[in-house]
Amino acid sequence: MEDQPPPVFIKRASTRTKSRPHRSRPVEAGSPPPAETKDDDVQQEDSPMTLATKLKAKNKTRPAKPQAKLSFGAADLEESQGEVFQVKKSQLSRRIKLGAAPANLVSTDDQSASSSSTPMYSKEYLSELKASTSKPPTRPHAEDAATPDVEMSMDLDTIIDADDNGITQASLATTIHTTSAITAAREKRERARKLRSLNPNAGADASEDFISLSITKRGTGDVESLGPHPDSRLVREEDEEGEGDDDMAEYTGAKERIALGKKSRKEAERKRRAGIIELIDDVEEDDEETKEWEMAQIRRGGTVKEIAADELQEKRQYRPASIPAETPLPSLGAAISQLNAKLTNLTVSHASHTAALTTLGGERESLESKEKEMREMVEKTVAKKDWFSELRERIESVANFLDDKFPVLEKIEEDYIGILKERYQMISERRRSDNEDDLSLFLRVPPALASEPEQVDDLGRVVPSAQSSTSNSAVRRSRRADRELRRSARASAKPLPPSQALVREEGYSTDSELPSSELRDFQLALSSLRERLVDMMADVRATEFKDPKSGIGTWFGEWREKWPESYVGAWGGLACIGAWEFWVRLETAGWNPFEDDRSLDSFAWYSALYEYSRPRTRPVSAMDVDDQDDMEPELGLDGDLVSAMITTAIVPQLCKLIEGGALDPFSAKHIRKLVDIAEQIEVTVEKDHLKLQNLLKAVIQTFRTAVSESATALQPWLSSSLPPAFDPASIPARRRYLTRQLKLLANLVRWRKHTGDRFGAGELLQRLVEEVMLPVARSGWDVGGQEIMQKAVKALPAEHVPRHLVV
Repeated sequence: MEDQPPPVFIKRASTRTKSRPHRSRPVEAGSPPPAETKDDDVQQEDSPMTLATKLKAKNKTRPAKPQAKLSFGAADLEESQGEVFQVKKSQLSRRIKLGAAPANLVSTDDQSASSSSTPMYSKEYLSELKASTSKPPTRPHAEDAATPDVEMSMDLDTIIDADDNGITQASLATTIHTTSAITAAREKRERARKLRSLNPNAGADASEDFISLSITKRGTGDVESLGPHPDSRLVREEDEEGEGDDDMAEYTGAKERIALGKKSRKEAERKRRAGIIELIDDVEEDDEETKEWEMAQIRRGGTVKEIAADELQEKRQYRPASIPAETPLPSLGAAISQLNAKLTNLTVSHASHTAALTTLGGERESLESKEKEMREMVEKTVAKKDWFSELRERIESVANFLDDKFPVLEKIEEDYIGILKERYQMISERRRSDNEDDLSLFLRVPPALASEPEQVDDLGRVVPSAQSSTSNSAVRRSRRADRELRRSARASAKPLPPSQALVREEGYSTDSELPSSELRDFQLALSSLRERLVDMMADVRATEFKDPKSGIGTWFGEWREKWPESYVGAWGGLACIGAWEFWVRLETAGWNPFEDDRSLDSFAWYSALYEYSRPRTRPVSAMDVDDQDDMEPELGLDGDLVSAMITTAIVPQLCKLIEGGALDPFSAKHIRKLVDIAEQIEVTVEKDHLKLQNLLKAVIQTFRTAVSESATALQPWLSSSLPPAFDPASIPARRRYLTRQLKLLANLVRWRKHTGDRFGAGELLQRLVEEVMLPVARSGWDVGGQEIMQKAVKALPAEHVPRHLVV
């Protein structure tokens, strides 16, 4: 392979103010020294060693720069032991160096590694490898290696360093051996190793048993240059003293040590990072002219956009600083006027601020008072909520109690009305039989009753009929006898004056008493109802459920006292009545107002509701107790609850009792009790109240039923035109019948005085006189009929007296 041409040195005129020496290449062992020139002074001055020395001295005089606050993640940097000179290069020189380096340079180490890793090569692969491998430059001659002219023309910033990777010119001349040559060399090396192991003193061919690391070969006759150990491949330190490596050791890395320990690696890393920071600082020190020159070169290459001319012009244009305008000095009067104006403004501002503070103070006080009120309101609201929650729980417990007890109470009331209805039917049937027995004595028996077939029982016996065809039948005689016994018993039980004894015998007695057996059964039924009422409340232990005054009354009274507006808005009085109704009906269950002497105000519920409706709002002292007892308390917010309870529970119950037969229209006692109850109700309830109208209508309906039954029963007896056979008992019988109807008329007239002609009371009076009393009185006008009718006319109101009876 031919010798390579020497490296080319290019000198460029640099416009930069700073120059950095390039790192020199170490001199390889065995290479010829450079030729010396005659002018030693010039060579020494312009040599790289001289320039490096000067640059080192210059850097020593430069003040130390503060370390940059740049961290690369290493440990804390320590101060360097000594100042180390480093060759610094500009960015432009580094770019030129990198661009000029050969890209196809292959090191001997890579070649040797590739050759050793591949045992066999084909001819095609070797020929292709030779074609693709570029020829290295020829080795320069010793006499042309370094001349004074060349050294003077060296520019260290632009040298193309071909040995940066440690490749020598001799190593670039190495050829690629063939496979046969490599095999032969291996066999030769193996033979030499075996021979040397057999004969250690064989030194003649000892130099050929290995591949020398040195490029030059040692001569056999040069004994002095070989040293004391010519066969050794190690190089002594004293043999390297004259090579000039010590002068550039700091720049060639000869003094660098391989860090093996942890602390040494850490120190080496710190130094490396310190060098990087210093290089960054040097880059930042590039002056503006250098940057402009570099930008010009870059723009010349067309890699960046041209800077606008306006920007350059604006950058180069000089702008002088503006001089402020002259300000005249103020006069004393103007200054005083300004001060006065400012003082006035301050006074006004102070006054406005004072007013604002006063306003804010008032607002603060109002807010504090409102806050206090709000707190009190919140506390009251919380207490109200808790109280109503408790009230709700109590009401729910009462509701559950009523759900269990109310159906039982209603069943007892229905059974009581059924008992009264059964008794009324028995009394009405007996009264109708008495009327027929009396009619049979002074009137002929109707044919319909005479043709009635006989009834036979299961044994074939004839059952006597209640309506016999003859006036003196056994059935009628038996009934008359029983009636006489009852009258005698009443007379002995309740003796009357002699003046009223005739009245009793003549039909004024209602005769509503039951026989002894039936009366006993009736009393047993009432006792059973009372026991059922007691058993219904036997499982109740709480006082609030036994006495509504301590339960419902207390709770609703507390509600009315604490929150009256809420109480009135929620109709608390009516709610209280709705809950209290159960205990009112429980107390009045089994009460017959037409036979019982108790009035409405004698019940416990009446007095409790009366006191609840009239609460005492202020405490009464001991001195005012007597005055307070004489004065009636005023009604509360919800009015008189007694009247509300009467219309809610009492009046409907009375209507059911009247419709069930508790009221006997022939009984003067019942009518008297009825009038008393009606007057008590009318005191608290308006006359036009719907519930009261229903009560009056029920009473009139009872009288209408009695009049209709009497008229209907008399019509068959009046159809016969033949007079009956004479019977001495016919005259008292006619009188008894008319007296009984006269009593019904008197009861109706008395009730009409209370109610008026509402619901047809006057019409009933006329019908009773014209259809019942007058036909019977005409049959015996001279024997008592005229006398009875005159009494009837006197009892009737003037507007309801028939015209043909007016005397």
